[in-house]
Amino acid sequence: MKKKLPTKGIEPNVKQADSLQSAEKEILEMIAYARPLKEILTLVALTYEANADKAICSILLLNKDGTHLFHGAAPSLPESFNNAIDGEPIGPMEGSCGTAAFRKERIIVSDIATDPLWVNYRELAISNGLNACWSTPIPGNENKVLGTFAVYYREPRKPTANDIKLIDRLLHLIVVALNCYYKDFDLKESEAKYRKVIERVSDAFVALDSNWCYTYVNKLAGEIFGRDPQTLIGKHIWTEFPTGVGQPFYKAYAKAMETQTYQYLEEYYPPWDKYFENHIYPSLEGLTIYFKDITAKKKTEQENTEVLRRNEALINSTSDLLWSVSADYTLIAANHAFEESLHENGGFLINVGDNMLSPEHLPEEYLTYWRDFYKRGLSGEKVRTEVFTPKLQSTDINWFELRIDPIYLDKKINGIACSMTNVTDRKKSEDALNAREQSYSMLLSNLDGAVYRCRNDADWTLEYISKGCTILTGYEPHELTEGGVTTLGAIMNPEDAVPVWEKCQINIAARRPCSNEYRIMHRNGEIRWLWDKAQGIYSKTGDLLHIEGLLTDITERKKIETAIKTSEEKFRGLVEQASDAIFISNQSFQIQDANHSACVMLGYTKAELLKLRVFDIAVINDHEPPPRVEELKAGKSILHVRNFRHKNGTLIPFEVSTRMNVEGNYIDIARDISARKRAEEAIKSSEEKYRTLIEQATDGIFIADQAGRFLTVNPAACKLAQYTEVEFLSMTIYDLTLIEDVAKKPFQFEKLKRGKATQAERPMKRKDGTLIEVEINAKQISDGRLLVFVRDITDRKKSEQIILKLNQQLEQRVKERTAELEVANKELEEINDLFVGREARIIELKDELDRLKEKLSKH
Repeated sequence: MKKKLPTKGIEPNVKQADSLQSAEKEILEMIAYARPLKEILTLVALTYEANADKAICSILLLNKDGTHLFHGAAPSLPESFNNAIDGEPIGPMEGSCGTAAFRKERIIVSDIATDPLWVNYRELAISNGLNACWSTPIPGNENKVLGTFAVYYREPRKPTANDIKLIDRLLHLIVVALNCYYKDFDLKESEAKYRKVIERVSDAFVALDSNWCYTYVNKLAGEIFGRDPQTLIGKHIWTEFPTGVGQPFYKAYAKAMETQTYQYLEEYYPPWDKYFENHIYPSLEGLTIYFKDITAKKKTEQENTEVLRRNEALINSTSDLLWSVSADYTLIAANHAFEESLHENGGFLINVGDNMLSPEHLPEEYLTYWRDFYKRGLSGEKVRTEVFTPKLQSTDINWFELRIDPIYLDKKINGIACSMTNVTDRKKSEDALNAREQSYSMLLSNLDGAVYRCRNDADWTLEYISKGCTILTGYEPHELTEGGVTTLGAIMNPEDAVPVWEKCQINIAARRPCSNEYRIMHRNGEIRWLWDKAQGIYSKTGDLLHIEGLLTDITERKKIETAIKTSEEKFRGLVEQASDAIFISNQSFQIQDANHSACVMLGYTKAELLKLRVFDIAVINDHEPPPRVEELKAGKSILHVRNFRHKNGTLIPFEVSTRMNVEGNYIDIARDISARKRAEEAIKSSEEKYRTLIEQATDGIFIADQAGRFLTVNPAACKLAQYTEVEFLSMTIYDLTLIEDVAKKPFQFEKLKRGKATQAERPMKRKDGTLIEVEINAKQISDGRLLVFVRDITDRKKSEQIILKLNQQLEQRVKERTAELEVANKELEEINDLFVGREARIIELKDELDRLKEKLSKH
């Protein structure tokens, strides 16, 4: 249908306004009646052209990925031009429309022939007679852009205030049209997906309204009913299936509808001689029911019940202990032998369904023991081992051969089957025959270090030392033992000998294990560090027989500790020499460390600062947000301005950079910005003082209009960027920045227009082409101009990187050292437990063997 539009150049304005309102009303009616989107957008374009002399409109739409613009409506542009720009990407230099969509702000290009934004499209535009283009992004939800609304002219031209008002007025209609279109599109797409999902579900599905009439029946439900699903829509369920009245299903449906609660039912349906499983979901509009035929499953269950009865009789006839455990460690089943053994050997009872690893059902000393076996079985391993259990009211034990096998269901492990056979008699015979033959030689040969036995004398005279001593000292075992070429005491560093002796004597007297770190002279002349863990061995009368222990080389660890100490000293030197105040605090904001500058700036001694929390000196007003802890934990660095209270009570403004290290501590680098604050206050009070302060300020100060063109710069700005003041007045903010950097971090002009101050760090391009890191603080002053402070932070950035790198190296070295120590200590403690006192254990085993031989000879 051809649209009747307002005539261009209508006079007076009252007629023009009436004509525009009429067009707007027609557009809204088209939106309400869901007319095609292209027709609506075309009418919007023609409406603008009719109310703006010589204007040519274009509406482009952004794709879902937000990367390319596509043709929406442009009734007055040449078709060749529309085809050429259809599908072009957005970006910081992509004409008026591509740049507007990328920056999310209005782009005014008054002369396409000279504007750098049109470098890629200039020839195309001019060849089609287009010389000016104003493009406005079409806003969507969540700060997204839906497209662009562009106005072209055939001669260079800037927009008037009335032009902008008309653009914004029609832009609102475009937003309404697009939102309605996309909502309708998403709704149809969602309905289609929902219908496909319902038809693909494995269960039969029906929906009933509150009058018991079908509103939906899927294909599978129709097959079970033997009916065409469409013929049931609108029909009453109990009229169509009267045999169901009074059945359990009928009652469950009625209960769900009446109580508005979910119902589940498995029941036999006599008219069809089948079992069905029902999931019944009520709502105020009716019922949603998922059901399926489970007749085969029920018959299988009945058959399995009979099989289980026969199997139960079989497993109860054996003397082996049989039981099964689920994936969550609960007892599934057990035979009589298992239950009787628990009572006989442990005096406790476990019922089916009980947790096998509960302290209520299993003694504490067995929990870890059995948890390991069960985990191995549940991981897929077939466990074959021997275990023992104590006899009730007896010092004897029962030995069992344990077998654990995974139970698979649908190729997944859902439990384990366990069995135990009593092998106590066989075990006793094996132990009696093998006790004397136990040997530690293999373990000693593989030991990372050396095991020794020595006397308690000044030379630590060795009676025995394992082969590991050769790597530790350079000497063979026979060269270190009594009668050899040297002794352990002789190769020990004299400075360490006395402290080691005194510490050992104290621990021997107290019958405690003793550990020492000391230096020795290796045979090749090197100094080596050893860690010595020892224990006195005593006779039955309490006399010291000898000392047994373990030696381990810790030279590398000592080197790491020395390197860490050196790194810490370098790090401390950098921190103490920094001109900025540096604080380190824990997650409770208790100050852990502070440098010299922090003490000088705030008037405290270091000891006084370490008694304070950060918020004892940092002033937080009620209107200020709380610390952004989550951002810091995510690894972000936060820059903010905060007043700190001097010891004498005065407030000092600081610019604070805060980050969190890997240990969870906060690192604050604070710079006194009193001078900058005073300059800002002076600017507010007097224009002349403002000019003087700008000229004298050490920071670069720029004044620019809202398009980013420089109006005024101070000498510090000229020095910083290496341009003269005259050169600056022909430049814009974009001349000092990198295109790719602006693309990543666009200038926040909209935030400045709302009266908000902005702060950012970015590289600045100087006249000679070099880049420096600067900190930019900007705000909009009362006359609408932008006031920008720029500070060179190149040196501070380098210092922060050095401190961060040193801190990370320190933290990594501390972690590595801690891990090495933990592994070494664990291994040494395990080995010490094995070896200390073995002579006494051998004597006991020998006595036991003699008793067993005597007992066997009598039989």
